[in-house]
Amino acid sequence: MSGSYYTGPFSLDAELFREVPETYALAQVVSEAIEARRAIESRRPEAGHAKRGNLGRGRLAAHKPWHEFIDFDLLQGCAARHGLPLAQTVERVRTELNPDNWETLFWMHVCIKMAGEAVRDLAVLAGMVKDAGAQAVRAGAKKAANARNEENQIMKAEAIEEFKRLRASAQAAGEKLTKREAARQLTKFVPVEYDTALKWLRNV
Repeated sequence: MSGSYYTGPFSLDAELFREVPETYALAQVVSEAIEARRAIESRRPEAGHAKRGNLGRGRLAAHKPWHEFIDFDLLQGCAARHGLPLAQTVERVRTELNPDNWETLFWMHVCIKMAGEAVRDLAVLAGMVKDAGAQAVRAGAKKAANARNEENQIMKAEAIEEFKRLRASAQAAGEKLTKREAARQLTKFVPVEYDTALKWLRNV
């Protein structure tokens, strides 16, 4: 179908779209929203009074063409009620109901799509930042673990050298130094627990 449809001739007649069920359902939702808006505007004190030099602005809401009620808020409400994304609702109203202000709806649809793409891009960017942060944390943890391991290797080497020195001194004095006793003495020289020191000396 082409052209704008009026019954009053200012209301959207959903019955004109009955042959296409999906368009008919959309037209019903939009028509009801428009008439609800028309009723609200009709109750405003200034709605029925023409302003001098500008009869158009003073036109009664009852005589206002249906497409002039279509704005972002109305379409957003229609989208929520019809269960469709806003961008899809705007595009379907433009192409299926074919209002006189279809150019406005075209650019509204473009802006909504661009905004949606921007939001998706921000979500992707946020994910990348999160991933990069997680990688940095993992890299930092790995670096810290490697540093601790290197430090432990150095302390182990020092502990073994100290054990050899203590054992040599004990042998020179005709005494025997057990690894358990050596481990206890090592804890005085190396910042290490007794069990760890004993483990280091196990294969010496």
